Amino acid sequence: MGPEGLTVLNSIMMRGNGTNKLNGIMLYEQGPEAGEIRFVIQYQNLPKGATVAPECGIPGPQPPIVLTPTIVSTFPAFTTGLVSSIPARYAGTIYFTAVAGQGIFLMHR
Repeated sequence: MGPEGLTVLNSIMMRGNGTNKLNGIMLYEQGPEAGEIRFVIQYQNLPKGATVAPECGIPGPQPPIVLTPTIVSTFPAFTTGLVSSIPARYAGTIYFTAVAGQGIFLMHR
């Protein structure tokens, strides 16, 4: 089976720093074959109106693994994503950020 049939599920705990921002990270490593990869990101328990912006700044994928800030429109689960052509043996860290109104994440401390 080629990369187009691969499904990878990862859970990332996003942590706050006492502000209105949560952060998480995940290492992505492509195997020995290049492929078109569908990144589907599901956020849990973020309030409607928060913004999410996953990104990986390491060049190589086309389009880059970057989403402009997207407004969370459903609760308790919100899904977003993108499709990108990833070169063989590509590796990079995907950073996940969520931002909401001040004090909204107090329950996550």
